[in-house]
Amino acid sequence: MSWQAQLLDGVALPLKRRMRVDVERQTRRALEKQAKPVGLPKLKGVDVRRTASHGMDAYELTPTGATPTRTVFYVHGGSYLFRAASVQWRFIARVAVEAGVRVVAPDYPLAPGTTAAETVDRVASVLGDLPESEPVVVLGDSAGGGLALAITQELRDWGAKLPERVVLIAPWLDLSTSDPAQPAMQDGDIMLTVEGLQAAGRLYAGELPVTDPRVSPLYGDLHDLPPISVFVGTSDLLVHDARALARRAAEIGSAVDVVEAEGMQHVYPMLPLLPEAKAARRQIVELIRRPTG
Repeated sequence: MSWQAQLLDGVALPLKRRMRVDVERQTRRALEKQAKPVGLPKLKGVDVRRTASHGMDAYELTPTGATPTRTVFYVHGGSYLFRAASVQWRFIARVAVEAGVRVVAPDYPLAPGTTAAETVDRVASVLGDLPESEPVVVLGDSAGGGLALAITQELRDWGAKLPERVVLIAPWLDLSTSDPAQPAMQDGDIMLTVEGLQAAGRLYAGELPVTDPRVSPLYGDLHDLPPISVFVGTSDLLVHDARALARRAAEIGSAVDVVEAEGMQHVYPMLPLLPEAKAARRQIVELIRRPTG
C-alpha cells in the first residue's frame, strides 16, 4: 500500500467518522444537482461531442486526431442520484487516449424521478443502438457498475448483440446491502455507509423489490454473458458484492475475474495521484484493447 494511499486514509477516515449520515440532506443535495446542466471539466487529449438517444444525452469522447475502431460504453456511478463527477470524466478521457478508443457515456436519468424499471431498459437501448460492426466493451463504476451488468443481462434477454467484455470498478450489485460483513467494514471505507446505500437503493428501486435483477443484478441470470472483470479494494464496502458475484458465477461456470487491491478504497482506480490507481488503469486499458475472440 503506497504512502499516498495511507495518507488518503489518514485524512479522510477521521473526517468521515465525525460526519453524521443525513439521508434526507443527501437526497435534497442530489435533487439540487440534478436540476443543474451537465458541466464537463477541461479534458485533455479528447474531442467531445454531445448526442441524444432514447430521451437522454450521451457524450462521445474521441482521442484528438484519431479514428477509433473500438468503443467503450461507460456507465457512471453516483448512487443513481448524482451525475458523473469531474474525477470520472477525467478517468474516461485518459482511458480513451491510452486505449485509443471512443468512449460513449450516457447521461442517464436519475432517481427518484426515474427508477430501475425504466432506466435499465432505456440505457440498454442506447447500448443496443451502437453499430453492430463495432467491438464494444462496457465499463461501469459503483452504481454504474451495477447498471452496466444489468443492461448486459437485458441485452442478452433481448437476444441482441452483446459487448465483447464487461469491466466493473467497485460495482454496486446488491442494493439490499444485506451482507452481514458490511456494517463492520463501514468505518474503514472513506466514502460509503450501509445506511446511505440502503436509502439510495430504495429510491432507485421505486416500486420494484431491491432484489429484482434490474435493481440488483447480482440476483439476475449470469449465464451466457461476456467475460467480466472486476476491480475492487479490500477496504471498499462493496468488495462483498464482487466476491458474491464471483461465487455465483463459479457455481455455473461463468467467467468472472476479480482483482482485489489490498487496503484500497471505493473506486480506487479512479482516484488521482495513487500509484495503485495508475496500475489498475493500465490493466483496464489492456483489457479494453484485448479482443476476446
